[in-house]
Amino acid sequence: MNKLLKLSLPIIALVLLFAATSLVYAQEATTSDVALDETVTPSDLNVTVPQSGLASLFHNFTNGLQTLLTFNPVAKAELQLKQANEALATAQQALQNNPDDVKSKAKYEAYMEKFQNKMEKLQQKIDTFKDKAETNPKIDQFLNQLTDNSLKQQRLMDHLSGLLTDEQRANLLDKRETAIKTLGEALKNLDDSGNLPTRLDNIINQQTGSPLIHLKNLEVLQNLKEKLPEEALQGLQNAEENAVKRLNAAIQNMNVSDRQEKIQAYITNSNSDPIATMETLQKLAEDPTTLQEIKAAIPGIQSMKVEQIDSMINAFKNDEHKVRNLERIRQIEDPQTKTLLRQIEQKYNNPDAPVNSVNTPRDAAKNAIQQGIKNNTKPVKMQEKVEGGVDKVKDVKQNAINNQQKENQLRKENQANQPIETAQ
Repeated sequence: MNKLLKLSLPIIALVLLFAATSLVYAQEATTSDVALDETVTPSDLNVTVPQSGLASLFHNFTNGLQTLLTFNPVAKAELQLKQANEALATAQQALQNNPDDVKSKAKYEAYMEKFQNKMEKLQQKIDTFKDKAETNPKIDQFLNQLTDNSLKQQRLMDHLSGLLTDEQRANLLDKRETAIKTLGEALKNLDDSGNLPTRLDNIINQQTGSPLIHLKNLEVLQNLKEKLPEEALQGLQNAEENAVKRLNAAIQNMNVSDRQEKIQAYITNSNSDPIATMETLQKLAEDPTTLQEIKAAIPGIQSMKVEQIDSMINAFKNDEHKVRNLERIRQIEDPQTKTLLRQIEQKYNNPDAPVNSVNTPRDAAKNAIQQGIKNNTKPVKMQEKVEGGVDKVKDVKQNAINNQQKENQLRKENQANQPIETAQ
């Protein structure tokens, strides 16, 4: 027996070593997958980043002159998209070269504002030629370019998110929203709802990256959903179903033993917006065609994302950033996702609610959030901001005084109603 045990020990050790090595390899490979999918170069957006100094000034001058001399509305929209992409690529270059440098941060902020401004102007330009959409053949090409660029813009901003502070990341949400809204406005006003699923499917199929890039595409489709009219939602759903099929096919090509670890590592290391990720995960959980390996990984990932969202909101120094993300949680339509995130909302809206009134996917996440509820110091202010809007904040100090007076009065009444003990 002892001899058999001695012979077995080296084999067991080798098996354990192989398993551990495989797990580390899967995690490292998936980290590189995230980097691959979030790396978007200027050439991917068909632009070049101008050099600094006089070359940059000259480039800006020629851009302005070209805009002034371009009269065709579609050509002007294409030009504004090109200039928006240039600004985004320049912002990325400024930040990734030296993310801690003050001048680099200032340049990043300036070019991200320029990006947002150009995308807003693009929205306005779309409104001027939507009546001629059916008769202008150039619009179809423009919509293909905008759809492709929008997917890449969101992935590039995922990459930026990994280089930013919590406050900068909160500001980036505005730029994300503007970019996806521009795509939604274009598809709503210029595209036929019957063409939408084919267009989205073709452009998504052309995106290159890791086998798990389809998770990124699903997030964009999920964010696009609320920007489109009712009649276009069926087409969007078809595009989502095809994206899930591609994701399933990509995972089936992986080693069976690595699948769940790779999925979990990819989403954990991704710099996507965590609230958007939660909605995408729920979409996958509810889809009957989603592979079991994906569904098995979802509860654990959701648990981590709940903690990440809680930490993110808690870390915001700017109250308006807290409010905005709480409102995003309130606006989530899917009931399951809303349930998972409700305790974060309660942390600010109703800190006195029973902490066991909501079930989270794992006790670890629930306990972390419950502890946050107990430690929170600004519940009244947050509640009033969320319910009344950021411009209607009441006097928090006075509310705190009133609440304390009520507690003192209640304590006195309770003491008065207690029977008086007599000495024996």
